[in-house]
Amino acid sequence: MKACKEFVAAANKAGIKAENVMLNDVGMPGASHMLMQDKHSLRIGTWLADWIDQNVKG
Repeated sequence: MKACKEFVAAANKAGIKAENVMLNDVGMPGASHMLMQDKHSLRIGTWLADWIDQNVKG
């Protein structure tokens, strides 16, 4: 987790929008680090697509 937080801080400092999200905190308890093999894979994918829509300008 320390390395993840350091990466997010460095990315944001470089002008890249990065965010450390704990899936449990956004309503997906029990989700693992294997996002697309998880029981919440569709919800995770939808959440991620929504995050990209809201945070990535294209």
